[in-house]
Amino acid sequence: MLRAMADELTTAQDRAARWEVSESYARRVLAPVDPVDRDPATGAMRYRVADAEAARTRQPGRGRRLDLATAPMNRDDARRLTEDESLPATHRALWALMQSGLRVGDALSLDVRDVDLGEETAVVEVPVKEAEPQTFPLSDRAVELVRQAVNGRSAGPLLVDERG
Repeated sequence: MLRAMADELTTAQDRAARWEVSESYARRVLAPVDPVDRDPATGAMRYRVADAEAARTRQPGRGRRLDLATAPMNRDDARRLTEDESLPATHRALWALMQSGLRVGDALSLDVRDVDLGEETAVVEVPVKEAEPQTFPLSDRAVELVRQAVNGRSAGPLLVDERG
């Protein structure tokens, strides 16, 4: 039975379905693998399953850059980023907004009109991962920093670096 599995053949289309990737990506993974023959019915190149799986192991997945993996920021470091007066208020406000649950892209896309300082909320009209607008409650610190970042403006981007 072990011998039968070793001789089992597969195509890029079969592997794409098995790995839940596109056929073109499966073909890229299989490019360094020597094909055994062609499927008589479709003409697709066939590979030994064991060789195909070994190639997949060498390329574990799309978008997984293990060399860029980072540890989550601890609470003390996050707090320091909102309290460090040497940082511009807009930068500290960005960190405070993210601590309130906003994604960085959503926080950077906010307009001054999207934040209600009286209600202590921020509304993301076109969130990155949701179809409907989302409302985020803001901490007292976030409200304070957003107020500093707004600096009396009534319109325009919320987070504007006015240093230069």
